[in-house]
Amino acid sequence: MIILATGANAAYMPKITAYLNSIILNSSFDRNMLIFVGNGQLPELNIECYRLRQEAIGAPAQNACVQHGDWLNADGLQLEESDVVVFTDGDMFVQRGMSDKERGALEKLGDGDVMVGANQFEGQTLLQEAHNLGFTGKPWHGMQDEKVWRMPVFNTGCIAANVATWRNLYEQYRIEWQEFAGCFQHYAKQQWLLSYLINKGSYKIKKMQFMFHLHNHGQALPSGASWSVGRNALTYMGETVLLRHFTNNGANYPI
Repeated sequence: MIILATGANAAYMPKITAYLNSIILNSSFDRNMLIFVGNGQLPELNIECYRLRQEAIGAPAQNACVQHGDWLNADGLQLEESDVVVFTDGDMFVQRGMSDKERGALEKLGDGDVMVGANQFEGQTLLQEAHNLGFTGKPWHGMQDEKVWRMPVFNTGCIAANVATWRNLYEQYRIEWQEFAGCFQHYAKQQWLLSYLINKGSYKIKKMQFMFHLHNHGQALPSGASWSVGRNALTYMGETVLLRHFTNNGANYPI
């Protein structure tokens, strides 16, 4: 089963409404779900909604983001280990249904496979991302090897893996989080640690294609990307992108 999931707390719900509406309108995933973070009243939605209680959060983030795997602890969430979960940030928009090729690529993800894409640009390193995040200089064992700083950083606002792989990644993250958390000032430190673990672990990295997920976090869109006025959609090589990411920031798209 192929599942699209995202998360939000009560404060973030107004910002995620457009994404949720686009899921209802356009998604062709087998299941669509929101992980609601906190002990307040569950929102009434036309997609599956599961509560992640505060006391069930194993690696609490300052912005309540649970992309690192805390979402697995949500009440009543039932998954098969072979299910593939595409977990995303909330500043997304589903522009169309999945193609057969995209579904096939997700269905092929096995144990240890992680599908993820570049962050600001192809080849961006953990060292470059450290400058963006406000490195505090706090020592952490994972930074002792010089090779680590040359490893690529990923945009972890969209990760696809099967549930068994997600559980493994989350357990590794939870173990490291307490000592790591003080290394950076910016809340996106989650992305640095996830990228580190994906690089250092025994994971097989599968490149996420621009047709599947396209974003413009702090960098110009890649060549071939443009905004289609007629379709009112972000496109790549003339075709509508599945997941449009970070589009409510006033960005000027090429037309």
